[in-house]
Amino acid sequence: MVKIFWKVLLFLAFTASGVKAQGTYETGDIFNEKIIGPVVNYHKDSLSFSEHKGKMLLIDFWATWCGPCIAEFPKLDSLQKKYEGDLQIILVTNEPREKIETFFKNNKTTKNISLPSIVEDNRLSKMFKHAMIPHEIWINDKDSIIAITDNTAVTTANIEKFLKGDKFSFKTKKDNLDYDGKKPYLINNNGGGDQKIFFNSVLAGRNESLSSFMSVKKDNSGAINGFTAMNVDLLKMLIVAYGKLEFKPTIFNRIFLNVKDSSLLDIGQMQEKKLFCYDLTLPSFIQNRDSIFQIMQQDLRRAFPFYGKVEKRNIDCWVLHRTSSKDKIKSKGGEPLVNIVSSGKRQLINSPISILISTLNSFSPRGVLYLVDQTNYSDNVDIDLGNEPLVTQTTMNISTIQTQLKKYDLDLVKKKALVDVLVIYQD
Repeated sequence: MVKIFWKVLLFLAFTASGVKAQGTYETGDIFNEKIIGPVVNYHKDSLSFSEHKGKMLLIDFWATWCGPCIAEFPKLDSLQKKYEGDLQIILVTNEPREKIETFFKNNKTTKNISLPSIVEDNRLSKMFKHAMIPHEIWINDKDSIIAITDNTAVTTANIEKFLKGDKFSFKTKKDNLDYDGKKPYLINNNGGGDQKIFFNSVLAGRNESLSSFMSVKKDNSGAINGFTAMNVDLLKMLIVAYGKLEFKPTIFNRIFLNVKDSSLLDIGQMQEKKLFCYDLTLPSFIQNRDSIFQIMQQDLRRAFPFYGKVEKRNIDCWVLHRTSSKDKIKSKGGEPLVNIVSSGKRQLINSPISILISTLNSFSPRGVLYLVDQTNYSDNVDIDLGNEPLVTQTTMNISTIQTQLKKYDLDLVKKKALVDVLVIYQD
C-alpha cells in the first residue's frame, strides 16, 4: 500500500430514509450521488454514475506514483471484460486530465487498458476518506455500499459472489486518517494513544494501518531531532543506525552479514513478525545528529542480538578509470545537468564525475557490485550516456555504460577495491 495524508473534517448527515445526504460514506450506506466527473479512457469526456444504474460498481482510487495501483490494472481490466454486462469498474484519481492521458498512452502497463478513469477528482475522495491506495469501494445494483477494502479483496471468486449478491470474504479497510509522519508517534493521538512524552523512543511490531517508510525528523528550525521507521525490517534499521545515512538502506552491495542466524534479517521478508515500527524524538536541546544514531543503536541493541561496524575491506567492485591521458570529458560550461536514470537522454553536463558514480550506486539493484571512481579527475565533465536505460529495477546495464564511456577514454573494470563496508554482527 502507498501512503497519502489528508487533513480532514468529517461531517456525517443522514436523511430519515437512511440515504446519506452529504459527508462521508461507510459500508451499509446508500450511495445516491449522481456525480459527473471528467474522465479519460471513455467514449465521452465526462462520466455520471447514473449511466451505469443497475450494474455492480467497483470504484478504485489510484495515482500514477502508486506502483501497486498500476500493477492491479491488468487484473481489473480482465475482470471488466469478463463481466462487462454486470460490472463496471471505475478508476478515480485527483491528478490532471493531461497527465493521466499521457500516462495511459506511454506506460507499458496501461497502454492496452480500457478502464475509464475519473480525473481531477475533489469529491469522491472526500466521500470515501482514505490514507492509502489502492482503495476499493464495492457498490451493488441497489446502490448499497457492500464493502470498502484494499486491492487484495479484488479476486475473481469475490467478484462472482458480489455479482450474485452472495456474501464474500473481505477485510474492511480502515486507514488511520489522523497520523502525521512528521510528528512523534503516539503523541496527541498521532497513530494511537494520547500521552505527553518528553523523550520519545518507541519500538513496536507492525502497524497495518500505516504504510512502510523511513524518514529523518526535523524541528521547526530545520535541525534534525529524530528518526521514524514504520513497518520496516530490522536489517534496514540496523543499516541506518550504524551506517548513519552513509549507507542507503535499500542498497546491499556494501552490506555484509556475519551472523549465526540470519532469519530475522532476511532481505525482502514482509511477514508481520519481521516488520517493526521505531520512532525516536529527542528533546530540543539535543542538536547533535550523531546522538540520534547512538540512541537508535542502543535501542536496537536492547531488543535484538545484532550490532554493526563500518570497516575497510577489499571487495569486488566496478572501478571507473581513464584509459588514456587525453582529456575528452572536460566540461564546456553551461547550466549543470544530471540525468542518469530518468527517461530521455542520459547525460552529465558541467558536473563532477563523482555524481555519475554516486547516482548509479544510489539506484543500484540488489546483486550489482559497488561502483568506485578512481579517475582522480577533479574538474567538471560533460558526458553523453545515450538514450538506453542504464538501470532497471532488476539490473544495471554495465555493457551499455561501458560502451558509452569508451567514447571518452573511460572504462568500468571489475576488480578489487578498498572501500567502507557495513558489517552486521551477532552476539
